[in-house]
Amino acid sequence: MRRKLKTAVHKRCPSNLTELELFCKEEWARISVCRCAKLVETYPKRLAAVIAAKGGSTKY
Repeated sequence: MRRKLKTAVHKRCPSNLTELELFCKEEWARISVCRCAKLVETYPKRLAAVIAAKGGSTKY
């Protein structure tokens, strides 16, 4: 998710901080409700992975 957002913003080539903020907000708003629901659904699994890794890196 983060990579997709970063790529979408990068493709728009913001030239200053104001544009960067605007583009981030616009691209964030384009994320589908379905995608957000899937992330919420997998949240317990993600938390368990972070706990198991004692705060270290996970595959997420």
